[in-house]
Amino acid sequence: MNAHDFAAFDSGSALRRAAFLALIWWALAGGAPDWAFGAPFIAAALAASLISAPRRQRLRLAGLAQFAPFFFWESLRGGVDVARRALHPRRPLAPALVTHRLRLPSGAARVFLTNVVSLLPGTLSAELAEDELRLHVLDARLDASVMLRRVEARIAALLGVTLETRAGDIHD
Repeated sequence: MNAHDFAAFDSGSALRRAAFLALIWWALAGGAPDWAFGAPFIAAALAASLISAPRRQRLRLAGLAQFAPFFFWESLRGGVDVARRALHPRRPLAPALVTHRLRLPSGAARVFLTNVVSLLPGTLSAELAEDELRLHVLDARLDASVMLRRVEARIAALLGVTLETRAGDIHD
């Protein structure tokens, strides 16, 4: 932790995490925990979570109102596409690894994008490195850059961050 991390320390968040970790310990111990044994482990887990957690992004309500239906629709549309490919007699697949140059700022926004993309049918995040996200796609003939740009824009609106402008967002 550096001085900036201490300045951004949120005691309410730490208390909620500690309570959550204690609840987990209580549940694991079957409702009769040995607190003297568990407290050091709870403290260590709390310290690790506070040190390693990325800085929180605030969700914007307007962005959430746009993101939720977008994510639902894309998941439904992608699920139908995957089912169609699985049931098609010739299984029209053209799997590939593609690399997308990220426009979201580093940190929580990129991690969220990586997780969201893996939840959309037909794509799987394979590697997040510096300014690129490597993806496995079911059909390289489709323009994955269109979907990825749309997801990035929705995440930027959701988290209130600015996208970087880049040429050539996706390449093999």
